[in-house]
Amino acid sequence: LEAGSLTLEGHASAAGTELVFEGESGGSFSVSASNRWSDEYQRNQLAELHGWVRQCAGGVVESFDGERSEEIEAEYDDPKLVLLTRSMSSNPEGGERLTPGEVESELSSSWSNVYDGLRNAMRSLGADAWSYDARGDPHGGGGFGVNACYGHEHVVVLCDVEGSVGEVRREVRRAMEAHVRNTDGAGEAAHGLDLSADEWGDESVDVEACQVFDVSDGGDAVDNVAAYVGSYASLDADSGGLFERDIDFVAWAAARDALNTRVQRRSEEARRMSEVTLDLKRVLSGEGFSGDG
Repeated sequence: LEAGSLTLEGHASAAGTELVFEGESGGSFSVSASNRWSDEYQRNQLAELHGWVRQCAGGVVESFDGERSEEIEAEYDDPKLVLLTRSMSSNPEGGERLTPGEVESELSSSWSNVYDGLRNAMRSLGADAWSYDARGDPHGGGGFGVNACYGHEHVVVLCDVEGSVGEVRREVRRAMEAHVRNTDGAGEAAHGLDLSADEWGDESVDVEACQVFDVSDGGDAVDNVAAYVGSYASLDADSGGLFERDIDFVAWAAARDALNTRVQRRSEEARRMSEVTLDLKRVLSGEGFSGDG
């Protein structure tokens, strides 16, 4: 309860704070303070995520007010989008229940193994390029029992691969195998590993823990996928901040603040591409490039 109160107090304090800066010419300007739970921060994160998807797969970039737009070419010739969910039980094998911090630590410590699995999958597929964005998110309360308020991680991967959706999913299975093998409390069935590699490669078989999309068509398909990815990663720019979020999210956010752990991990390539798209949005909006005075 104390951690939740501190997080909400900090959120309220930031919402009512203006930061004033002095320019080299002697003038000053102010901006509203924000933190990682604010609508503004969520809006920026959502824009970066959308920008990354559009830079990989092509599409239309609009100014912030929507009055100007420009179509951009895809950096990836054959873009495929992969969505993976990594989770674990807070009460593995009926033993002593883990704290939220212990769960977050376990998920974080196994990431390097998952990354190696992804890298090896991309090499096997002959990917010309790939990038990723992984974000923490709390389990919902309904139906998750003791795991409510505990976190899991959504991993979004964009890759330039000629293979089919099924071929990509079959190879990416090795990343999920690495997660389950190196994360205590990560069950095989919960991560689709009760299905064979052949079933992962069969596009008619539903693998809930891993979805793969072909986004090579661009246009509306990319916009729809970008919006879906934002929802998948629980980015909500209209949530009203922590005060309008479900208690599960507030409790999870409080644990993150108390432990000072990050919510996101992202490859440098994903960061670069999102910044390229945001710079174009700024130009279309008459604001110039990032870093301009």
